[in-house]
Amino acid sequence: MHHTQHVVSDTALEPSDRIAEVLFGVIMVLTFTGSLSVAEAGHAEVHEMLRGALGCNIAWGIVDGFIFVMASVAERRKTYLVGRTIREARDGASAIEALKNWLPAEAVALLEPSALENMSRKLQSVPQGSAPRLTWGDIRSAIAVFFLVFLSTLPVIAPFLFLTEIQRALRLSHAIALVMLFVLGAGYARTTGQHPLRGAVLMTGFGVVLAVMTLMLGG
Repeated sequence: MHHTQHVVSDTALEPSDRIAEVLFGVIMVLTFTGSLSVAEAGHAEVHEMLRGALGCNIAWGIVDGFIFVMASVAERRKTYLVGRTIREARDGASAIEALKNWLPAEAVALLEPSALENMSRKLQSVPQGSAPRLTWGDIRSAIAVFFLVFLSTLPVIAPFLFLTEIQRALRLSHAIALVMLFVLGAGYARTTGQHPLRGAVLMTGFGVVLAVMTLMLGG
């Protein structure tokens, strides 16, 4: 999987998720534009590259949307099962142990035993809801993922649609991709509490290296 997803209860995409999807789309299309040989490419080769780039990002947008929904439902299912385990615990100690296994280790280390006990009691007092199911929010998120991956292709391939000189179009396309990687890298770093400039440089370098590696491996 190309990124670590942050699934939330309302299935809305987090800013970091949105940026990650666009980043992946840009890197994917870079592997296609980078495969063009300026010396040998003609209009037929350009058209083939455009079809490949669009087709690949459309296909992966569908796959990635499906995977995102699966992860979202699985996360809610995990929360549901933990809640059921706590409510059905045979004693307080078992309920607290189930709660500790669910919470992040950092949070458990900061909480007093009395706090964990109070939390488990409150969870036991809340009626168990129905098992999580696929919702319209999940579908909206899948559609959003698809469009983020697909639309990220357009700025990078746009020069080939409007410029007849292949070398000029290729240079402009790569420049647009690098700018997008730089800006998106800065945005991703900001949403994750890192230094924007460092994130921008690292993401730009990572995108270029990954695209080159993909090409070398026959991607």
